[in-house]
Amino acid sequence: MAGRDPIRNISVIGYDGAGKTAFTEALARLGAPDRASKDGSTSRLDHEPEEGKRNFSVTTHVTHLQWKGLTINVLDTPGFSNFLTETANMASMTEAAVMVCSATGAAKHLTERFWFIAEDAKLPVAFYVNRMDTESASLANAVKGIEAEIQARVVVCQLPVGTDSLHRGVVDLFTGKAWIIEGAFGKMGEKDVPADMKDEVATYRTQLIESIAECDDELLNKYLEGTEPTPAELEAAFAKGFAARKIFPLFCGSAKKGTGLGLLLDCVAQSFPAPNERAEWVGSDPKGGQAIMRKPLASEPFSALVFKTTIDRFTGNVSFLRVVSGTLTTDMAVYNPAKRVEEKFAGLAKLDGKNLVPVKQAAAGDVVALTKLKETQTGNTLCDSASPVLLSPFGAPKRVMSVAIKPRNKADEDKMAQGILKLVEEDPVLEYSRDPVTKEAILAAMGQAHIEVTIERLRRKFEVEVSSSPPKIAYRETVKGKSEAQGKYKKQTGGRGQYGDCWLKMEPLARGTGFEFADEIFGGSIPKNFIPAVQKGVEGAMLEGPVAGYPVVDVKVTVYDGSYHDVDSSELAFKMAGSFGFQNCIAEANPILLEPIMKIEVTIPEEYMGDVIGDLNSRRGKILGMESTRRGSTIRALVPQAEILTYSPELHSRTQGLGYYTMEFSHYEETPPLVAAKVKEQTAKARAAEEAAKK
Repeated sequence: MAGRDPIRNISVIGYDGAGKTAFTEALARLGAPDRASKDGSTSRLDHEPEEGKRNFSVTTHVTHLQWKGLTINVLDTPGFSNFLTETANMASMTEAAVMVCSATGAAKHLTERFWFIAEDAKLPVAFYVNRMDTESASLANAVKGIEAEIQARVVVCQLPVGTDSLHRGVVDLFTGKAWIIEGAFGKMGEKDVPADMKDEVATYRTQLIESIAECDDELLNKYLEGTEPTPAELEAAFAKGFAARKIFPLFCGSAKKGTGLGLLLDCVAQSFPAPNERAEWVGSDPKGGQAIMRKPLASEPFSALVFKTTIDRFTGNVSFLRVVSGTLTTDMAVYNPAKRVEEKFAGLAKLDGKNLVPVKQAAAGDVVALTKLKETQTGNTLCDSASPVLLSPFGAPKRVMSVAIKPRNKADEDKMAQGILKLVEEDPVLEYSRDPVTKEAILAAMGQAHIEVTIERLRRKFEVEVSSSPPKIAYRETVKGKSEAQGKYKKQTGGRGQYGDCWLKMEPLARGTGFEFADEIFGGSIPKNFIPAVQKGVEGAMLEGPVAGYPVVDVKVTVYDGSYHDVDSSELAFKMAGSFGFQNCIAEANPILLEPIMKIEVTIPEEYMGDVIGDLNSRRGKILGMESTRRGSTIRALVPQAEILTYSPELHSRTQGLGYYTMEFSHYEETPPLVAAKVKEQTAKARAAEEAAKK
């Protein structure tokens, strides 16, 4: 252990329903018995009401425990598909992952999603096959299923002693000894291997030793020559192979009974990478942008990455930190280079679910929390002001679902906005905006459950009741033809009158060009000082097109003639003339409705390909291509936004929760006439209803 940090950071990952939180709580019962749940309940960690309602984690819960003189920080991550962006972000804060799988039931296509998260983060992975004490439990079937999913060989390190109601312990294949339940949770006694398991244990132990030996050429040669590796040699080679992702150990047992967990924690302590053994963290100079590398050592200047934020009405902001380098103490001020501010914090603590355990300092590699930082948000760096650095934050998520939200009580408009912005601080995967065209407040997230949880939190934390609906589509209008028309404004009152007269030409521009205004006035038919007023009038009229009242884009308007009056002409008159001229022109230029088209990439298991493609075609989608990879079959398509608003729950239903997708805006294109007529009718009804409501 010499030279290794006395800290281990592990992320617990795996599909929803495998028992990750029960597993994490069981680890705490062994390594933090004074703080852990005494009855195995997961409510200490899954403390959010939204989690109790759904019976699964919707956010990451952090706890810590002590084992063999080490501090082990555990990040229990969500397993439901809507929250996997957070899972990926949290995994990158650790040096290794433990993937929890169930010993019962098929895990087809479920394990691989989390395997790819670990693979992208270059994390070593160990497996824990849970629920060996339940009916139909089978280690062999679980191993077979896992290997089929990850397309890599796992190395069995434990065998269960009995399954279902007969499960009473595990055999440690490193030592060839059995560990049998003796009384209370997790209390295990070392015994000889049951007689009926000796042949099986011998076979699996040989496979284990061979797999470990293959991680070290010198040890392999020694083994092939007939020399049995020593325990120390096996431990060293195992740690080396695990860190290099050459060996993927598998443990088993029951989180409910506490079997197999102590041996897994021994492995974490002995063989999992320590924080000071990971590669340097990549950062940049806040001023010049040059690359800065931070070694994960206490001797380096202090730096930390804020990987999560929670907001509590009593505690205030709680910022979760991964200390990258240096040492943080309670009497320090921390510098936020992104906000260019130095901040004082109220407290420094270790994390234990929703509870905070005060500490006096935290060194490189640790996971801690600071309370009541005013400016700092998730993704920000905190560092020593004398040695500033910007650490690389998480990548920007591609949100896949949006809804329009509005308060049930109109007086709560500001309260709703403030609450949502606070929730975005907690969960930056969310996005909140206001559509400039439709005027709707838009909440974007990773799926239906993500939206629902956010709305429930808004009600619980900020006492704002909101309703949600599919957002209005930001249609646009343009023209297909050319036209010329006059715009004339003449008004005579008792005093000075108003007179403006212009002739305009209109023509279409390439899609996505926007708007172009040209002045071709010769001979002074309109004085130069009135030309900008004509343009303002045109731009004002472009805000509502003639088809369905949506903004007009991709047109060129040229003013080429007109007339004026020495006394009655004014900027206002020519602005009105420009507006009238535009309306007259566009009516004769074959106006059309444009709809936004989204580029979508759907990744699904092969067996759902036909159903999903058929569904996309029914949504007026254009299939661009298909590709089969290790990560599934990917379909690329262009689909009108109006047809894809509720796609997230539909895809979840069609693929039994196994399909996922990314989506981004691509372009605008002409709306089919029948669809355009329907949009026009719906828009007219909606505006009539709004007018009636005002009266």
